[in-house]
Amino acid sequence: MSRLIASSFGATALYESSRSFRGELRCHQGETPNVRERPVSRTFVTRTAGTRRAQVARLAATPCPKSRSHGSPLCNPCLSPTCYLDSSELCGALRRLPRTLRRRRDGALSLITVGTRDGSSIFLFDALRLSAATLQPLFTLLASPSVMQVVWDGRTDDLELRRSYGIGLGRPLDLQIVDIIARTKIPSRDGQSAGRLALVSHMELKGIHVLGGLKHALQNRGVQDSPGWDLPKIDHTQWLERPLAPAYLQHAHNDVLLLARVLQEYQIQGLISLQPEHLQRLEIISLRYVRMHPKPIAPKLKRYAHTNILPLEILELPRPGSRIACDKCKRVLARQCFVYAELRNARETLRTSCKVCNVVEERMRAVERRLRQKRRRAAVDQLAKATTRRQSSEEERKSTRWRMISLCCERPDGCTKWKTPTPLVFTNPAGLH
Repeated sequence: MSRLIASSFGATALYESSRSFRGELRCHQGETPNVRERPVSRTFVTRTAGTRRAQVARLAATPCPKSRSHGSPLCNPCLSPTCYLDSSELCGALRRLPRTLRRRRDGALSLITVGTRDGSSIFLFDALRLSAATLQPLFTLLASPSVMQVVWDGRTDDLELRRSYGIGLGRPLDLQIVDIIARTKIPSRDGQSAGRLALVSHMELKGIHVLGGLKHALQNRGVQDSPGWDLPKIDHTQWLERPLAPAYLQHAHNDVLLLARVLQEYQIQGLISLQPEHLQRLEIISLRYVRMHPKPIAPKLKRYAHTNILPLEILELPRPGSRIACDKCKRVLARQCFVYAELRNARETLRTSCKVCNVVEERMRAVERRLRQKRRRAAVDQLAKATTRRQSSEEERKSTRWRMISLCCERPDGCTKWKTPTPLVFTNPAGLH
């Protein structure tokens, strides 16, 4: 039994297979896939924030002259991140591209990291350079229902795989769900979770759980040190750049190591049991969590969908009865997921947004209030500093004037020695003003 860990654009996943992964993918550790470069002449590349791969249109037989002038061998989208549109045909073809291709702004699949259970062997797959046919053995492994895919917040992974390649995780087990269930069983951890919601502590927080990261999960288990713990932060908007900097490769490698350590700690402490009933319950909850977004999220809904709060009706089964659509996250939830609001005439009405969206909205308002207060304090401090500088400059100007007057003044007794007069009594025979 071999287990594999994989990571795609920041999120991580662990895969457990009955076959040898090396024989399945025909790829050995440390080898670079042999990608055959084909010359592309007069091409255009659409590489917005949402495009998974550059779409190339071959519209002429002559190479692009501007690409040669800039030193690139040919206008190959895999070699050059930018190509030039030097004809009206290319511009027209770009406008005729599908709107969904040009307006995808919610991320792209850039790199897939796969490794063994203990992290001793790690593989990096470039999703921008390798075709879907080349990655098909990997996709078969991910979509197999007989293979357990252990992930950490696999919502974006599953959504991107379904949208880009038409496949989804066949049997996911999300360790983030295991972490939340473990925290709910320890009363001392509930206080820490409530502390992270201090801005909205006056609201109804029953059933609200805060999502954590891999490092936070290890700290809750008493682990204070792990390989790659203190790696520097990176800019996650540069994952589409080629070649990738070594810091990004190390970041992907570190995600696999942290995920393997979390799985090991959960198994040691008995949070993941091999009993069929317990494991099946975790798989059902994980599948409901991973597949909660059947289609891409609209940009105006991301502030309610991409939060660090667990959505409702994930840990528990959907309740029977009437269901209401939330006007914020657009999820159809049971009536118990909504709260009542008091009106001025002492009547109560059901809110149109669920509890989680209410918490997210109230927290955003609290953050905005804090920012306004911070800006107000900064403005007051700046005004006080300006007033202090103005007063000091006036005092300095007055002292300079007194020094100038003292040079032109004489003592009343006719002494020629210079003396700085006091501000109250002095003589000015020269008639200076």
